[in-house]
Amino acid sequence: MAKIPMPQTKQRGPSAIRPMDVRTSKLFLTLNFVLRILALVILPSSFAAADEGTDFFEAKIRPVLVEHCYACHSADAARAKKLKGDLLLDTRDGIRKGGESGPAVVPGKVKESVLISAIRHESFEMPPKGKLPEAVIADFVKWIEMGAADPRDGTSVVKKYEIDIEAGRKFWSFRPLAEVAVPQVRDAKWPRGEIDRFVLSKLEENSLAPLAVAEPRDLVRRLYFDLLGLPPTLEEIDRFLAAAQRDREGAVAALVDELLKSPHFGERWGRHWLDVARYGESNGAPKNNNQWFAAWRYRDYVIASFNADKPYDQFLREQIAGDLLPYDNDAQRDEQLMATAFLALGSKPDGNVRMDVLAEQLDTVGRSLLGIAIGCARCHDHKFDPVTTHDFYAMAGIFNNTGVNDDAPIVPATRGRSPEGKKRLAIEGAAFATMHSVTTKLEDALAEAGLMKLPDESWQDSLQRYPNAGQRAKLEPLLADLAKAEAELEKLLASPPAEIVDTMSATDRLAPGNKQDLQVRIRGNEDNLGDVVPRGIMQVLYTGDSPEIPAKSSGRLQLAEVLEHHPLAARVMVNRVWHHLFGRGLVRTVDDFGTMGERPTHPELLEWLAGRFVADGYSLKQTVRRIVLSRAYQLTAADPPSDRYRQVDSDNALLWRHSPRRLDGEALRDSILCVSGSLIRRPPTRFENDLHAFRMTDARTLDRLDFRTVFLPVHRGARIDLLAAFNFPPSDLVIGRRETPSVPTQSLFLMNSPLVLEHANRAALRLLNSAATDEERVQLAYSLFFGRSATADEQQEGLVFLGQTSAAGDGRLAQRQVWAEFCQALFCSAEFRFLR
Repeated sequence: MAKIPMPQTKQRGPSAIRPMDVRTSKLFLTLNFVLRILALVILPSSFAAADEGTDFFEAKIRPVLVEHCYACHSADAARAKKLKGDLLLDTRDGIRKGGESGPAVVPGKVKESVLISAIRHESFEMPPKGKLPEAVIADFVKWIEMGAADPRDGTSVVKKYEIDIEAGRKFWSFRPLAEVAVPQVRDAKWPRGEIDRFVLSKLEENSLAPLAVAEPRDLVRRLYFDLLGLPPTLEEIDRFLAAAQRDREGAVAALVDELLKSPHFGERWGRHWLDVARYGESNGAPKNNNQWFAAWRYRDYVIASFNADKPYDQFLREQIAGDLLPYDNDAQRDEQLMATAFLALGSKPDGNVRMDVLAEQLDTVGRSLLGIAIGCARCHDHKFDPVTTHDFYAMAGIFNNTGVNDDAPIVPATRGRSPEGKKRLAIEGAAFATMHSVTTKLEDALAEAGLMKLPDESWQDSLQRYPNAGQRAKLEPLLADLAKAEAELEKLLASPPAEIVDTMSATDRLAPGNKQDLQVRIRGNEDNLGDVVPRGIMQVLYTGDSPEIPAKSSGRLQLAEVLEHHPLAARVMVNRVWHHLFGRGLVRTVDDFGTMGERPTHPELLEWLAGRFVADGYSLKQTVRRIVLSRAYQLTAADPPSDRYRQVDSDNALLWRHSPRRLDGEALRDSILCVSGSLIRRPPTRFENDLHAFRMTDARTLDRLDFRTVFLPVHRGARIDLLAAFNFPPSDLVIGRRETPSVPTQSLFLMNSPLVLEHANRAALRLLNSAATDEERVQLAYSLFFGRSATADEQQEGLVFLGQTSAAGDGRLAQRQVWAEFCQALFCSAEFRFLR
């Protein structure tokens, strides 16, 4: 690499570090240092953006087109000789080709898309009966900006075709789990277990050999980030390296067991689930983006569940029907109620249109738990997967009889269950029975005496003011009984009350009258009603008779029982685990296991993992442990020894090495706080959570908090800058796979980020206080930032950088300023952002 000139910097007095001016030579100095410490690692972009665009189209765009546009701009309209402007909007080709006025939609170019000016009533007035709501227009603008993803093809979306449910059940992802034989391999010494045999078998089929295992320093860093989302401390690295020298396999196993017991495990893996649960703490409506101050309790429920290794089938069941499950104590009931917030967390449109909410809930359940897009069947039978419109409205009926609470108190649960609860309930019953009897008699006596009847608590004053002597004689015995009842109540209230817990939750809330079952909305049109569909489960998920749903029940409990043990649920979850440990799933389309999703690269391995997951009692930790102890997971991320590897398998789908991965935004932010010594490793208290919730619209204030990023509120209108720059997912869609591109703007962001500047200052102070010489500080910095020692060249580069920057001034403040710029350069380096 050619050496970039490193000019002297201008002198300036001691001051707080400030964003670098790109016009000064200091930028070139810093860029040189960054480039010299590590060449930029380039990763292939993921396909998550396309998935998000398709999901957005299905949720926000297609229903509007069906309801407002197809009557005049579809193949049906053409057959009826009602087509307007030669414009077809019912296919991707039609909407992009346009009609008499040109292309209706130009992906990525809002101003060139005639459709936008038409629905804004700027050029045409479409729809002609009235302008669409501003929120809907904003959705179309966003869709085009996202690239106008559109899965429709052909000449008409209303073409009649029949779905073969039985054939759908035979599709690979819907089949029952099968016993899979572990393959034999030629190199029998290489595998450590069954996973390695599956991986090596595929490699040998393609005449490839796996690379060597990773260096212990790389492996310990990989394990800490993958399992905890945090970098290892210097002491933790040294302890592992010493143990690995004696017994590498034993040291790795011991470390993995230690990490799985850490409370930080749930914080890391809980955040993965929150992506899938489209976790947000406001409703996301364009006009009234109301905050949900109790949403954090669901977040903490998820974290606690992963830490406790709650069986996944139970975890799933609680989120669908936790309020309907039996419980043994207050804590269990509270936990199960908090779990049902899963159904309440979706973004809500202005006006909270009921069918939109039901469709969002259904699609979330389908994509997150089964990898199936159920929402596509709202307007028509699914074109690719075995999901009918009948299925959609049968399941929508279940959620139509489910109410959600944004912020409701939980009543103490164990009254009448425990001995203390029974005693307390008996006192309550006796006291309130006496109170009711006395007040009833008092009302009768007062009415008989012709006294004024006052509401509720005013009656005592009325007795004191109005009764005459004769009337008082009748009332005094009743007053004595009332005094006795009051004394019993005071005794009851003297015992400490249970904590009042506010949480988002779902409960059975049957629709009034005979509206429990929904009518089909033909083509999704709310005003065009079809047949009533009894509540039920999607047909492809069961064989034989449909599970019976009691008349006075929503059906959520029956739905949960079907979902939790369906083979799709196990396959989807183990694939998510694999994705988070390798950077891609065995099925790369982690949220789509339907016919349009990709097929597994290692189908037998996926089947074996799902089978073991079930046999292990749906233990997530056992699945993680089994995978990370494999040799396949522990491979080096080094470049291949020959070009043939990339010619045969350019994207490493066969797993001949461990692919380098960029840290996500949370891990990056948490690492910055760790290096500076600022991270608060404990969870926030209830008071702190409530305080953070009230500040959730102020992203800058939240960014200054030193808690782990998972504990910061997620407002759907205010994102922390660093998370936005590093592809934090939209919180209104199921996102099982984040985009993780490495682009130049990310380095520029880090160079000018107030967060990075602040923690570069703190890290500089840490170095100055922890080492006596510049040489020692450079070595300490590399250990803190990268978990390794600086090479001789890096040591020299660092000292040159410090020497050429030292002209900034004299004294402690100036010295700290120099070291802060050094730390900032390390924060901006590729090595800090990537795992190898």
